[in-house]
Amino acid sequence: MNLIRETHGYVLSENEDASPLHVFDLPQLYTKPSASALLSALDMLTVDAPSWDTTSSSLSGSSTPHSSSSSSSNGASPHPLSSHPHQRRKVDPQGLTDYLTRIIASPLAWLPSASARDAVWERASTCLSARSGRTGMSALTRSFRIPLPARSSLVSENESVGKASAATAKAEAEADVELGVEEAPPLLPPPLSPPLSSLPSSPQHVDITLHEPTLTGDRLGFKTWASSWLLARRLASLTVAHRLDRVVRMPPKRFAALELGAGTGLVGIAAAAGLRTGVVLTDTAEIVDGNLGANVEANRSVVEEVVGSRAVMETAVLDWNEPGEAQLPEETFEVVLAADCVYEKEHPRLLAGTVSRWLSRTGGAILVVENPVREGFRWEREMIRKEMESIGLEIREEGNETGVDDWSESKGDELKEIECRWTVWGWKDEILRVGDEGRKI
Repeated sequence: MNLIRETHGYVLSENEDASPLHVFDLPQLYTKPSASALLSALDMLTVDAPSWDTTSSSLSGSSTPHSSSSSSSNGASPHPLSSHPHQRRKVDPQGLTDYLTRIIASPLAWLPSASARDAVWERASTCLSARSGRTGMSALTRSFRIPLPARSSLVSENESVGKASAATAKAEAEADVELGVEEAPPLLPPPLSPPLSSLPSSPQHVDITLHEPTLTGDRLGFKTWASSWLLARRLASLTVAHRLDRVVRMPPKRFAALELGAGTGLVGIAAAAGLRTGVVLTDTAEIVDGNLGANVEANRSVVEEVVGSRAVMETAVLDWNEPGEAQLPEETFEVVLAADCVYEKEHPRLLAGTVSRWLSRTGGAILVVENPVREGFRWEREMIRKEMESIGLEIREEGNETGVDDWSESKGDELKEIECRWTVWGWKDEILRVGDEGRKI
């Protein structure tokens, strides 16, 4: 066996053999291994909090996401379905549940102190609960690296828009003087954040760290889902393709983006950094007060480093049953985002009603929705399409992409590939002609 004997038992060797260890290669209780030997073995069985990343080509949906902890020293990417940030010897899962259960049930009487026994029991219990699936894991914190729009693709057009606006304002002012009209207020208020060209550097990504409380009952909003991660990453390409950097500033607002069903806040925080505008992240009171608000505050300084000014992010409670009753800082929003927040029969209708109330009636305003393609949930996709069309929206762009998730009933250290579908919606021309008077609440 691949072990080294020591005075009080066995410790694992540092053999870098790629073949997985068997449960019998681990320290066996009948040998009365030391606490250090047991803790070393249990460390190999610890399930780290998975965090996911992809290569740059993933924005076109052509690559498979992988774990995104700190990069290796040689710059190599980890295996596509690796959930561990550092190299650990693989252990065959067969028999591990019994092995961990025996450790927890053992009095460990040969260990010299109560603190040593407690440390082994606690570590074994953590390993066992983590291998019972995500719902068996305790609270965790993980990071996500989200790409940002390339500054080079946005600066020139942003600056030309600014010059055009200035020219328009000057022409209108000159016309007012000729007509004897008093000086009008400026056409555009000061920008929310500095021009892109004034930033000292162009960051390529933002690292967002999120806390996820222990999952109990149906508190699914406390978990970060694959579709949220994929949508957060896709915002960079959508910003360029749909000129969202311009949309969020026409007309100028302090808050131009709204996230529905924000959960842990990944999409909304990514939007604040990528779109460089104010974002309101909404969910139920339990989610907002229980975790979302804290995640927004924890990432405020990270977003500020990207945008070059104070990050404007707020959280708010928004009940889809009564969307018009929500107290939000703007009357409408140019960009509305929603990821994996439809999983009950009535949700498509409620989502459409909420979008109808809060999405601005402008030609550039868009709704972006991303949901997993679940087996047996075809009705979900069909109903979303039907309800969105019923309020006057039409599809501008859509596609499928593959992400990973750690939601499973067992083997908590493994990631599962998840296919998701993203859709960009915009108002039909006839709705824009009607204007806000036709808004459905």
